[in-house]
Amino acid sequence: QSVTRRWKAEFTVPEAISSFVAQEARTRGFSDEDVINHMQLVVEELVTNIAKYAYQQEGDPYPAEHKGDVEITIRGNRQAGKLEIEVTDWGEAFDPTQRPAPDLTRPLEKVQPGGLGILLIRGFTDSFTYKRQDVRNVVTVAFKPQSALRSSGSGRGPGLAIHLVVAALSAVLLSLVPGVAAARTA
Repeated sequence: QSVTRRWKAEFTVPEAISSFVAQEARTRGFSDEDVINHMQLVVEELVTNIAKYAYQQEGDPYPAEHKGDVEITIRGNRQAGKLEIEVTDWGEAFDPTQRPAPDLTRPLEKVQPGGLGILLIRGFTDSFTYKRQDVRNVVTVAFKPQSALRSSGSGRGPGLAIHLVVAALSAVLLSLVPGVAAARTA
């Protein structure tokens, strides 16, 4: 059985979305707070990107009844072995699964902004898929009960979390230091 809710996509993700994800996960037998937090982070990242990019095309080609909307469907449960979260928008076609991961091994001054959200999604989920369905972007992410920090050798865990934090802080610091951003683009 699935449950679907719809909101306006906003850059500041409404608390109602995070609460919906956590409540549904718990109702469906997921009790590990690390896994639930990862679900919330992934959905927040997807919704933020929809708010920033999906509805930016000129000429307003979006279906009027869905302009600016994001729809979240949750299905599955712990007994079935996974929880799927489907995030749908009616904006410009974009397949985030095809976006390359940022190179975090590069020196700080060569780090390019962007892509960290995709890295977070790939690192915190057990699957990450995209399909264009009519005029909709549909991203589906799946979580297994034993996902996240306990998985060794799967690309998850404290190493990934530390990498993400360092990369995000580096990007913020680079944007704050006068001359560094200009030197990077020159």
